[in-house]
Amino acid sequence: MICCVPWPRGGVLLYETFALGNEVFSRPRNPDHLLRSGELLSLVEGRLQVIAYQHGIVDGGECPGVKQMICAVNNLQSATRQNGQPDPLALP
Repeated sequence: MICCVPWPRGGVLLYETFALGNEVFSRPRNPDHLLRSGELLSLVEGRLQVIAYQHGIVDGGECPGVKQMICAVNNLQSATRQNGQPDPLALP
């Protein structure tokens, strides 16, 4: 499980994996090895600030299929806003 790792403050998580629906494209096909809708988001909720998230069909590339992809940063401890969220990060 990705969230069991003690992420360093400011550390970045880039993660891509297969989701339900991929069984019609290629392997993995076993539903036990495919994420449910929103499962990747729920794993990082309250632990990391999500910068970008995608869930859908990827047609191009070396390995097409149904995927979930996330980019998240470990900066929730530095929250200064009243809602407990960190300030937004500048995008390149």
